[in-house]
Amino acid sequence: MEKKISSKKYNDRLFIALGFISIGILFLIYSGIQDFSVTSDSIKATDRLAIAFYIIISLSFG
Repeated sequence: MEKKISSKKYNDRLFIALGFISIGILFLIYSGIQDFSVTSDSIKATDRLAIAFYIIISLSFG
């Protein structure tokens, strides 16, 4: 039997660095907000985002 060598197309470290960079950018954006208040509309939007996140993460686990 021959061993097949699989080559990675993407570098994992690149994705990790991209994640940290995006977190840093979001932190800088949100730190500039002076009046951060929770309204009923923002709670509904957060609920929708949470549901979408849970659906995507459950699909990724198979």
